Amino acid sequence: MSPLGYGSLTNTHPRVSPDPITDTSPPGGTILIMGLIDAIPSGRELLTAREGRWVLRRCARRGHVLVHLADPGLMQLTGPVVVVPGEAVLLRCLRCGMWTGPQEVGVGEVVGSSTAAAVVGDLPLPVRGGHGRRIGLLKLVALERFAKGLALISGALVAYQVASNRGSILAYVERLLVAFRPLGQELGVHLTGSPLVTRVEGWLGGTGDPVRLAGLAMLAYGVVQIVEGVGLWGGWRWAEYLAAVATSAFIPLEIYELVEKPTPLKAAALVVNIAIVVYLVYKGRLFGIRGGHEAFLHEVRDSTLPADLLRSLGRSADELTSTRIV
Repeated sequence: MSPLGYGSLTNTHPRVSPDPITDTSPPGGTILIMGLIDAIPSGRELLTAREGRWVLRRCARRGHVLVHLADPGLMQLTGPVVVVPGEAVLLRCLRCGMWTGPQEVGVGEVVGSSTAAAVVGDLPLPVRGGHGRRIGLLKLVALERFAKGLALISGALVAYQVASNRGSILAYVERLLVAFRPLGQELGVHLTGSPLVTRVEGWLGGTGDPVRLAGLAMLAYGVVQIVEGVGLWGGWRWAEYLAAVATSAFIPLEIYELVEKPTPLKAAALVVNIAIVVYLVYKGRLFGIRGGHEAFLHEVRDSTLPADLLRSLGRSADELTSTRIV
């Protein structure tokens, strides 16, 4: 039994020559070829229903990944299949296993060409299975980073406006205090002497430099958050390192704030950030954890459809040497 859940490929469909699969006797020849294509395992049998749907959605968004291979064995499983000589050619998507023409609208990338075929080492690594789920979780983290970045940048813009117009704002605050003084007296609250009002007057009554510095800090951190979000949404490796480092750097400050003034919101934020760092480092094998980057690439290669096809031919997935994840 092959790793795909099928018997030997010689038992599941007729063996064909290493040349592109052709049949020149329509219409029966086309039916024969389509039956041959249907008999080739798609590789989705190893995935759960949810993972299979994710793979199809990713191909719908990013396009199919097709290949013209120079490998005689894999050519029987990836094409090209010539349905109409000189016209219709089908290639197999390396992510979802579907067959389509290289000129179709839904194709995102074609590796190699009919005149310059690619070798096995040139094949990109279309993620599937657990790595597909991981990319989905990274997108959730990216959304959180986008939201936090936009909030910080908005806060920085507000801080700049406050620092630039602190005189008029301070005068407006003083008018409000005068207007609400009778209400404060009725409630027994001395508004002008409250810690909050004193702090606001201190910030607005100076040169405005503390407010500007706070705004610059928020702007810088907001930009970092946006960059993290873009990188994590795209599934880029460098963004995982950046997110792990940037998030870890603020955990001590969050712990200090939680100890000084504990609130459920601070506790929840701390738990979420720690969980994000642990997940990024452990699942992504960052900083040499669990074998580091080489072990991560080996795991990704081993989960791809080309690896399944190689194993079905009795070959090793170690023939895949590419580092490009798509």
